[in-house]
Amino acid sequence: MIIFKNQNDWVAAMKKAATYKTAYRAVYPYNLLFYGADGTLYADCVNFQKALFNGRNVYAMQANTYQNTLNNTGDVNEIQLLNQCDNVSADFRLLKANEPRILWMDGHIGAFIGEEVKLNGYIYNCIEWTAWAGDFGHAGCIYSYVDGAGNRLSHKGGVQAGRWLKHGLPSRYVNYVAEPKWVQKWHLYQGDTMLKGWQKVNGKWYYLEKTTGIMLTGWVKDGDKWYYLSSNGDMLTGWQKINNKWYYLTPQNDGVHLTGEMWTGWLKDKGKWYYLDLKNGDMYTGTHTIDGKTYTFDSSGALIS
Repeated sequence: MIIFKNQNDWVAAMKKAATYKTAYRAVYPYNLLFYGADGTLYADCVNFQKALFNGRNVYAMQANTYQNTLNNTGDVNEIQLLNQCDNVSADFRLLKANEPRILWMDGHIGAFIGEEVKLNGYIYNCIEWTAWAGDFGHAGCIYSYVDGAGNRLSHKGGVQAGRWLKHGLPSRYVNYVAEPKWVQKWHLYQGDTMLKGWQKVNGKWYYLEKTTGIMLTGWVKDGDKWYYLSSNGDMLTGWQKINNKWYYLTPQNDGVHLTGEMWTGWLKDKGKWYYLDLKNGDMYTGTHTIDGKTYTFDSSGALIS
């Protein structure tokens, strides 16, 4: 049963745990988490992941209460949880960015969180719930690293140095969504699917023609609104000089104008008034008659009188 709609949500849940007050505890009865009176969340390595994969909200527990971690996963130990994963492998060169995986060694389990991949040095950032980062029953959820030989290096001075032996994708609980990738610089694919229309990639908006999927540049009309896309295809916003004329492209959706939309008519920006042609959107300078009245704008477009 899918619990996390994408891999980033699973990583976010683990990272959140690493910011909380946590501690290792082999909670009895087994397959339970315990939330202490002092706000400490107690678990062991496998029960922490089982709680997440069973959809438990480990951050909404009351003090001095237990939470059962079973449902989807069943009563499994760390190797049995690994065996529920897909693409189980002992080759750690297969780890890659934005593809978090379960990590396993004999008697212990953790999770590679898809960050800080250095393929030449084989350094992989991971999160684990461990008792061996200072004193027994204390460490809880921490970050650690894996070196080129597969050895885990703890932030707590290298204690409990061990070796991860295998890793796998928990795809029955996490919906792995492929990162969009550009093909030949003008098509965008997500997995095997060619994307079309407006697409946000790395914080920037692009427009892919609705039939062919080709990335467009320059002026684009979508509905009754105009937008301008750079030579790289990303949507421009704010004041832009295009073919020696100034245009104002809405920086952020204001409830009337959409982000990137070409502005027309009166505009107040930083305390000054400007006027953008109702048809073409270019900024007025000099003297113009608007709605039967004469107005004068300076060379910067600001209203004088």
